[in-house]
Amino acid sequence: MLKKENEVVKEAIEKGVFPYFISHEYNRFYELVKRGQYAGAWFELRDIAELIIKFPVFLGFSCLFYEDLNLEDMRIRGIVKDLLSKSLSLGKWKEFLVKLLGYDVLKKDMPEVYHILKVVGRFVSDYRIVEWRNDMIGHGALPFEDSDDFIYDMRRLSRGIDECLEETIEDYEKIVLRQEENVVAEISGKRICLERYIFEKEFFFDKFNSLNYNVHSLNYMNGKHLDIDNAWYRDVVKKKEIADELERYRKVQLDTRWKWEDVMNLQRLNKPEMYQDNKKLMKWLNRVMEEEPKGVFLLTMDRGMGKTAFVSSLNQLLADKYEEKLYIRAYYCSALKYRSMEEFVTEFNSLFKMEKCSGQTTVGKESRQLKWLDGKKEMAECLEDVLQCVRKERQNEALKLLFIIDGIDEIYEEGNKKNIFDFIPLRDQLAEGVYILLTSRNGDTESLSDFTQGKLAQLRKESVCAECNFTLKNNSDKKLYGRMLRSYFTEACKNSGAEGVPEEEKEAVLKKMCEEAKYRFVDFRLYVTLFKEAVKNHRNIWTIFGEKDGRKAFFAYMRQVLGEKVYHKAGRILLIIATAYCPLTVKDCVFLEEMETGGNITEILAILQMFESLLVYKRTGIAEINNHTIVECKNEKYQEAIVQEFGGLMDELVEEWIGFIESQYRNYFLPQGKYDPKIDYDFSTIYLYGNIYRYVTEKDVSRKNVGRIYRREFAEAIFQYEKFMPTQEIGWYVKDLDIAMSDACIEILKKQNVKDDMLLVAVYNNYIFHKKDIYRQTWGCGSMDSRAMKEKKEILDYFEEGIQILKAMERKETKALELQSKFCSLKGIFLLEQKGSLEEVEELFMQSYRLTEEILDTDFIAGCNLYEQAAERLLVIFEKERAVEKIAEKYDEITEKMTWIKKQEEAEPYLLVNTRNRIEYGILPREAMFYRKLGTVCRKVGWEPKDRTIRDLYETSLEILRGIKEKDIGEQHGRVISDYIRIVTNEYGQYEQERQNLQKARELYDESTALAEQLIKINNFKVNRYIIETSLNYIILSQELGVHEREKMEERLKMNEKWIEKEFPQDEREPDYVSGIYPGRAGERKIEINRQPQLIILQTVRIDGKMEISEHRHWFQERERRLSMPDDDTGKGWLQYDEETACRCGWI
Repeated sequence: MLKKENEVVKEAIEKGVFPYFISHEYNRFYELVKRGQYAGAWFELRDIAELIIKFPVFLGFSCLFYEDLNLEDMRIRGIVKDLLSKSLSLGKWKEFLVKLLGYDVLKKDMPEVYHILKVVGRFVSDYRIVEWRNDMIGHGALPFEDSDDFIYDMRRLSRGIDECLEETIEDYEKIVLRQEENVVAEISGKRICLERYIFEKEFFFDKFNSLNYNVHSLNYMNGKHLDIDNAWYRDVVKKKEIADELERYRKVQLDTRWKWEDVMNLQRLNKPEMYQDNKKLMKWLNRVMEEEPKGVFLLTMDRGMGKTAFVSSLNQLLADKYEEKLYIRAYYCSALKYRSMEEFVTEFNSLFKMEKCSGQTTVGKESRQLKWLDGKKEMAECLEDVLQCVRKERQNEALKLLFIIDGIDEIYEEGNKKNIFDFIPLRDQLAEGVYILLTSRNGDTESLSDFTQGKLAQLRKESVCAECNFTLKNNSDKKLYGRMLRSYFTEACKNSGAEGVPEEEKEAVLKKMCEEAKYRFVDFRLYVTLFKEAVKNHRNIWTIFGEKDGRKAFFAYMRQVLGEKVYHKAGRILLIIATAYCPLTVKDCVFLEEMETGGNITEILAILQMFESLLVYKRTGIAEINNHTIVECKNEKYQEAIVQEFGGLMDELVEEWIGFIESQYRNYFLPQGKYDPKIDYDFSTIYLYGNIYRYVTEKDVSRKNVGRIYRREFAEAIFQYEKFMPTQEIGWYVKDLDIAMSDACIEILKKQNVKDDMLLVAVYNNYIFHKKDIYRQTWGCGSMDSRAMKEKKEILDYFEEGIQILKAMERKETKALELQSKFCSLKGIFLLEQKGSLEEVEELFMQSYRLTEEILDTDFIAGCNLYEQAAERLLVIFEKERAVEKIAEKYDEITEKMTWIKKQEEAEPYLLVNTRNRIEYGILPREAMFYRKLGTVCRKVGWEPKDRTIRDLYETSLEILRGIKEKDIGEQHGRVISDYIRIVTNEYGQYEQERQNLQKARELYDESTALAEQLIKINNFKVNRYIIETSLNYIILSQELGVHEREKMEERLKMNEKWIEKEFPQDEREPDYVSGIYPGRAGERKIEINRQPQLIILQTVRIDGKMEISEHRHWFQERERRLSMPDDDTGKGWLQYDEETACRCGWI
């Protein structure tokens, strides 16, 4: 057992020599040890060490720059920058110690503080506190047993803390802390205010939150967080020397690359507890490595039967035994739960630079480094280089290298992006002496995805030399695994009091454990733990299998083991998971618990691992979800149990969340006037803003927190965040959260009986803008479904209410006119999509057009874009009405106005980025768009202006766009223009094809396709059906014209195949229609735009000849024409038609 407290230190604590927070944590550590709460004591050691380091650093900072912050002193500037701009690891606090010891003025004026810093610095170095703090996460994962190593480590550290405190007693006797308005330290007659580092008497500065410019503080005595709005920090971050660094750091925070210490921490999380050797697997691996000079081996097992434990028993960064003849490293694909696929390369390179005991090594520094752009051959070369380095360093030419990739079934598919499978070498690419072991679930007890099955089949064909399957379906494997579980049970029960349980009863309990856990070790281990606790506390051991009693016993056990402070933190994380409104990743949970990005993810992973029997990790196809991996409760019963146990913490979490939103708005948005779309819109933050209203109104929270959200300022905070959201780059999933923000603002403002507030109208505008898109995605066009009609009425009511508020306003400010114009245009677009009255749509578009003319007179820059957009919309409705006269009438008026606009000095000719960081078109791109739209409209209605042909309109549009592209407009703007040229050349090509100018059409299709290929290659540009059709049009016309560019055509065909397979996978291709009966209209059928036509065309190009192609193409175009919205370049949406129409058009 641990020794008792140091008597000298204990006496000093009783006399009140040390600060109260250090004394409190010291006493609690020994209380936890006496009660056998080792995990809690382990975390408590960390807190004591941090306090011993931080407090004298705070004293030193206060002495150096309390009154005068001299940023001309580069040392002080460096300290302040680090304090505000860095993620403050314990290593950073050690650096602060060293820097403070370099100040002679501190040694002269504050010798007591200087001596404490010196002693603490020696303690940090001698006991390798920074390394221990990093290492402890591995032990902290499941430190439930009082093992010799565990007790030795705690004894060593507690001795170091005692020595440090004992040596500084005389210094602390001269330091008196007084609790005034702020904490004040009196040191030999001098007063030092600690208001910048200790808040509300108990909360310590932890780090500066660059998201909301608050100080993130921590109460070490109860583990609670508090965001502090401190004027000094807000003033400091405005100073240019600091502001530039802080802005850089806000961007750096998005970089999730980890240091090698982080890689080591994650390795330790996989270290098994009391591992039982799997002799069958070890024998198989030894045999194949003896028989084969090199190779890739595949080990498949049922879920939960110890793949990772087996790998960790081999991994020399974790294993207790060492094999001189082998150099073994492992990558765990479980890391993909919280890390990106690209970080595989970083970890791969780091693994060969580390040793278990000595940290970094020379191995790997001389060897080739793997890059994300590399592939199978390059990984094989990297492994060969590592092997040669290790052989040279260890002077052993016979040494072999084994690299293990554990859990390849957890590698996920991410569109057409690269993944880890693309690195696994082929059989003949490996050098002799290099081996790769792959492990995976076998799919016997639960199915594998089609993606995983396909990749495994490919590996078996191209790479795998030997394979072993360990499964419960094999009786001998089941018996062997049963013996392993029995062995674990026997070893775990030693010295636990279980010796008094009759052997026959233990046998019955063991059998029941295996059955209930379904042989999964994680659940089996939980039952073993609960069994030991039941024996220890003289409870009925069979109650552990009862759902209610079992869960109650589990929580009681975890509370006892962890102690109140760590249990409190664990409860917050579990409650976040259990009450989430949508799937969350571990990264999201870290943000919601700590209220900052880049939080201590390894510590939270350790806590989640303690509760892993309650949780499950799942893959999701939702693109917006970070890494596609979410964490959820295993079932509703566990979810209910978590809420029942920890529900009281919800108010605490909600209070912090509301405070974060308030301070981000007050401290960051108001001074800046904007949010940064590249930094401030991580999914975690979007989730918080989108759901905060639901948390407050639907969960059990205090009236105080309810009152905090029902204020206009809070609605404004949510509105401004939503306003700057980069909606052009987000998917439907996040758009729901966007709408939820607007919903919240509307409810908050209506609660205050706001009738004529511009904010309310602006919120209506944002709500409608996204709601109409989701309505179309859900219900299609012209749906008579009763639910659709109800939702449609709600949208139209918002339109009407917003328009009436704006019309009633006496002062017609530019913003009011702009909103009124947008309302009219949005309502017109919505009615047009939903088969509304064309007359009503025309009237709305005309109102919008007239309003933009007024805006041009008051705000030229804002009016330009609005005017040209309104003009384009008029052309759309005139084309729908086949109103040639109206087109002719407006043509002269619009072109004359555009000519006038171009002559104005303040006109922006090219492209610009607005305050929301979104690209807006300048005068020339807008003019090009107008001529392209006019050309398309004229093409459809059969009319040409007197001064221009349709061909002239398209040529004018292209001339303007190509002229812009030649200017120095930057890469991002250049891509925007290239995409628009792609669209114009495609439509122009269709016009020329209709006119039978096939050579010209072919050239235009070729240019459009080439631009699409460039954009897809450099910008991860989204492929849609229009791009594929354009490419196929080029191929078809090349055949018809007898143009022999076989190599180019074949390359295009291959590209189309790739696009179709990647963007429209086989399992996502729907049948031609989905039928169903909906209320309100019997027999209505829902017809979906599907992906099949491209496949049909592609096949016929290669096989069937022109006649077949023509027929299929006509069917494809007719179907697209009837189903797609006008000028819809996305091909998305569900549309509804009756059965007669569908039959007539040949769709069913």
